[in-house]
Amino acid sequence: MLNWFHNLKIRGKLITVFLTIICLTVIVSVIALVSQYLAKITIEDLFEVDVKITQLTLESNSAFLTARQAEKDYFLYRKTIGFEEARKQYVNILETQVTTITTKMEEIRGKLEMDSNAIENLNNKIKFWDDIIQYVDWNDTLLDIATGRRDTLKQQLNDYQTSLADVKVIIQKANGYKSNFLFAVEKIEEQGNDDSGIEGDFRQKAHDIQTIVTEKNLNQLIIDMLTLRHYEKEYLLHKDREDVRNLQKTVEQFKHDVNATSLNAAEKAELIQLVDNYQDSFDRLVNIEREVVKSIEIYQGIVDRAGTLLLEIRDASIQEQIATQKLAEGLINTVGSVLLFTSVFVILLGVLLALRMASSISGRVVEVTELVTFIACHDIFELKKALQQLAEGDLSGDFSILAHPVKVKSEDEISQMAEAFNTMVREVHDAGEAFEQTMSNLRRLIGQVAINAEQVDRTSTQLADSVSQTRDAASQVTTSIYEIAVGITQQVTNTENATSMVEHVTRAIESIATGAQDQATSIHESLTITDEISHAIEQIANNAYVGADIVAEAASVAQASTETIDATIRSMKNIKEKVLLSAKSVREMGMRSQQIGSIVSTIDDIATQTNLLALNANIEAARAGEHGKGFAIVADEVRKLAEQSAQATQEITQLVQGIQQTVDDAVAAMQESTIEVETGVEQANDAGQALDLILQAVEMVNEQVQAIAEESSIISESSKGLLSAMHSLSAVVEENSAASQQMSANTTEVLYAIEDVARVSKEEGTFVKVVTVATTEMSNQVDEVSNSAQMLSEMAQTLQKLVDQFKFDKTDGGYDDYS
Repeated sequence: MLNWFHNLKIRGKLITVFLTIICLTVIVSVIALVSQYLAKITIEDLFEVDVKITQLTLESNSAFLTARQAEKDYFLYRKTIGFEEARKQYVNILETQVTTITTKMEEIRGKLEMDSNAIENLNNKIKFWDDIIQYVDWNDTLLDIATGRRDTLKQQLNDYQTSLADVKVIIQKANGYKSNFLFAVEKIEEQGNDDSGIEGDFRQKAHDIQTIVTEKNLNQLIIDMLTLRHYEKEYLLHKDREDVRNLQKTVEQFKHDVNATSLNAAEKAELIQLVDNYQDSFDRLVNIEREVVKSIEIYQGIVDRAGTLLLEIRDASIQEQIATQKLAEGLINTVGSVLLFTSVFVILLGVLLALRMASSISGRVVEVTELVTFIACHDIFELKKALQQLAEGDLSGDFSILAHPVKVKSEDEISQMAEAFNTMVREVHDAGEAFEQTMSNLRRLIGQVAINAEQVDRTSTQLADSVSQTRDAASQVTTSIYEIAVGITQQVTNTENATSMVEHVTRAIESIATGAQDQATSIHESLTITDEISHAIEQIANNAYVGADIVAEAASVAQASTETIDATIRSMKNIKEKVLLSAKSVREMGMRSQQIGSIVSTIDDIATQTNLLALNANIEAARAGEHGKGFAIVADEVRKLAEQSAQATQEITQLVQGIQQTVDDAVAAMQESTIEVETGVEQANDAGQALDLILQAVEMVNEQVQAIAEESSIISESSKGLLSAMHSLSAVVEENSAASQQMSANTTEVLYAIEDVARVSKEEGTFVKVVTVATTEMSNQVDEVSNSAQMLSEMAQTLQKLVDQFKFDKTDGGYDDYS
């Protein structure tokens, strides 16, 4: 993979880096869209089922409380406003509210069943989240979110099934509550009151019996009847079964006393029939009372169960709503964290890729620049120095090219430039070797000339002795001159090759200079873009710090609101305690008023007994005649006092009943106040918890914004470092461009020097040709050699002087071999 990237062109590398960043950005966008979609469907689920169920449950609870209030009001005010009016005001309200409860429960059941497809829909959602889990298993954060949502849906499915069963039970219980209450109402209306119904009937029968026994002055029967009325009232007040049994015993006693009177059989039968009818009516009243109590007990159990189930459904729906909301909030927070992490990762990866690419380019450019500088400062300088020594006739110097090729690891433009420099280095090496070979040949040639000069000098003294030897020497000189000509021709050829190589190097250096200028332009554009990125990152950091200040201020406001809610909760709790104390006091007052009613009832009985005793006293006084008149007067006064006492007890009874009614109203009002206070406390607690959650969320957002600000500052500092590095790279490239232009100028000078060497070599070739012609003429004039021996000796000495002008190691070039 790295080799493939290295082998790309610079344009390809830039495109690859940009495409990589774009792909990562697309991945970040996809993650954001997926997370947004997950949050969207989560919130849709929340508002689709949970919120609606919560609303319907609260409405059902409200209807339930209204129905219970109507039930209590009916039992409190049925005798005061009448059965018909009580049915209109309270029973109809209860029926309406129960119907509302069943309607709301049916709606909840419809929501839970979702048109009989609730389980299928939830299973489809669970399957959908299972598929999501398979696609996001590469990311732990998204995997946790998807797994949590799937588990929540499974729990929701279980809760829905449980809630669906509870809703069906509530509907059944609500209908049972209504039917049992209506049955109790019918029985209560059948029971009647003081003037109607069974109760009015047996009161009328009791009044008829009292009228008969009073008219007939049947004192014992009057006492029995008063006893019956006493047990009757006791039962109606306390609902004690012992009072029923006592009343039955008194009825039997009344029948026995009737048979003991002096009434005729018809009158006795009439009284017995009346008291039997009275007992039958009372028994019916007792039976109805039992049915009413039983019905009330039944629907009380139903109501308690239904209320508990309503609260459970409401609490479960609220908990599900809170859990879903927390999941959505966690999803949003996680999405923010994932986006922040991936954004930072993309930025860091882009910076690392840019630094890697810049380092790769600048490293090789620096290496090539150092190579060019070394060639220009060392190898070319040494070549120039060797040429100057050659021009001065110094052939003792040694010359070698020390520059080495650059390692090429890729195939981009920089590597191509490095390869071109490597070609130039190899050609420079070839030129150096050719120059060294030329120097060696020249030293060998000069050595040969020196040897030949010595030989000419020696043979010139012998020319007179042997013309043949002179001819041989001349032939040998001709051969040597021919070799010199060949050497000079080879030197000219090598010089021309060196000229061609230097021209090629010059063109390569000019191409490098042009590339360096183009690179400087590109780096300048990159520098401008990097500067803009740096300014944008600084702006992001400033915005992040401003956001952090705003979040901190929001946290302060939320904290202050939390303290206010806490104070409100404490005040509500104090109000609740005071209301409970007031309710307790009012209940105690009601109990006291009931005790007063019992005492007044006892006083009424005492007044009745006193009245009977006064009546008996009058009867006894009448029997005593004159002796009993005083006793009769006292009995009349006692009877009057008894009547006044009875009247006073009736007034007290009315007052006590009024007090009891007021106490009942106060107790009901206190209970309503207690419920309202408890509701207020719960709502205040909910508000406090909500503010706590808001405060925690604000603190989390504050921490995240602070982290974003700090990361943005770090990125801003890094971008400044990148900008500085780009400035440095631009300066290096400009220096490379200048060095390339200087190197081009230096190679031009080398070209001129080599051309001078070629010109001198051509002149030497011309000189050799002249010597060859002279030698030929000498061969043709062998006969004149003797005459020219002296001249040849002088020419040999002159040649020796010319050879001595060259400086070289005489052991080089085979000089010793010739000597």
